[in-house]
Amino acid sequence: MARTRKHRADDAGRECSQCSVYKPWDEFYAGAGERGKDTRCKGCMRRKAREHNAQPEVQEMERLRWITRWEAAHPGKEYAKQRGVWRVDGVGRECSYGGDGNCGHAYKPWDQFNIKGKKRETRCRRCLNVKVLLQRFLITGEQLRYLEAAAVFGLGLCDIHGGPETMRYNRWGNGDVCGLSVDHSHTCDQGHPPEQGCKFCIRGCVCRDCNRGVIRQAEKWPPLAARFTDYLARRPLLAPAAPV
Repeated sequence: MARTRKHRADDAGRECSQCSVYKPWDEFYAGAGERGKDTRCKGCMRRKAREHNAQPEVQEMERLRWITRWEAAHPGKEYAKQRGVWRVDGVGRECSYGGDGNCGHAYKPWDQFNIKGKKRETRCRRCLNVKVLLQRFLITGEQLRYLEAAAVFGLGLCDIHGGPETMRYNRWGNGDVCGLSVDHSHTCDQGHPPEQGCKFCIRGCVCRDCNRGVIRQAEKWPPLAARFTDYLARRPLLAPAAPV
């Protein structure tokens, strides 16, 4: 008895044997099927691979395999966690950032990681922001934590109007709310460019609207600056209790 074809196939493409969607031949990996292609499309095969790799027993096997290979390549050395495989599954992953001020390699959902090309960053959004702040303002992670603790209205609230940030990450397409901006004086005498900062010119954490609208105008317009004299004179990192 002759076998009948279940899924349509022609010169242009074929129906995927798993999702039954007709797709061109370049949407199929090489395989043992017709025209040297697999019967399942790339999307279905990638989805099956993700589901397989997300299984706890598979992740544990991969972790142990990595440790064995690493210790074989480094005789006499103990395996280090920061050089290994981070926990990754369909819900989220562990942050891989190991620099100053990191989040402790916390496990976070995927929406806490920016999209880079077609993949997600391995470092969470908070740690990426911390890295940029430390590089731009030449301060340590401990000083950054002190600055956040010195907030006038509380952690995560703007030092000017007392509310949370409202601007969103539209550039990444996920609509998540941005973090507060670190505000600094553009007339610092420490010899760095005005767009950069240091522990001597940082004033506090403000929302982007206040930073771009209120503070910049206050620095240029004395009548407005008079209303924010106390804030414009703030230097939290120069307080006696602040780390140096």
